[in-house]
Amino acid sequence: MRLAKLADSPNKKSLKQRDDDKETMDRIARQKREYEALLKQYSHETKARHKGREQEQRRIEKQIAREMKLKTIKEKKFEEELINQQKSLMYKRNAQQVRLCQKVYQLASNLEKNKLLEEKRTFMENQNMKKTQKKMMVDGIENFYKDKINMLRERIENEKFERKIAQNAQVEALARMKRELDLGKKKEIQKYL
Repeated sequence: MRLAKLADSPNKKSLKQRDDDKETMDRIARQKREYEALLKQYSHETKARHKGREQEQRRIEKQIAREMKLKTIKEKKFEEELINQQKSLMYKRNAQQVRLCQKVYQLASNLEKNKLLEEKRTFMENQNMKKTQKKMMVDGIENFYKDKINMLRERIENEKFERKIAQNAQVEALARMKRELDLGKKKEIQKYL
């Protein structure tokens, strides 16, 4: 009876272990499927976002191109209207009014020219200021390193000087010790003599 129970217990254990292993494998497979599903969903979302961004970019580029085209058309139209107005003024008005228009045009041209000259002057001033700042920065860096080099040089000189003093002191100490030893030796010799 006891032997039968002992014989049954390993089979039960192996069955339980197989069930546990199967459950573990099922859980791993389920987790793997969930992971693959999430990965697929993330990939789809990424593609959709990328596609959306590309569409938005194309839409913006089209809009910019359209606006540029409209701007060009408006400028052309404005230029044509200006020319037509000038022609109309030339035909309709007398010489005094034509001269007045020319003066206005000249004034606008001078203002534009002065504006451009002012912008150029400001640009040159900014450039010069940047050059000056750059030079000051470079000079500052050079001075900083010159100071560092001088300090290092001074330190080296001081260390050399201190080593020389120490060496001289050591030589003197050795000479004194030698004299003392010689004197002691003479005393010893005299004592024996």
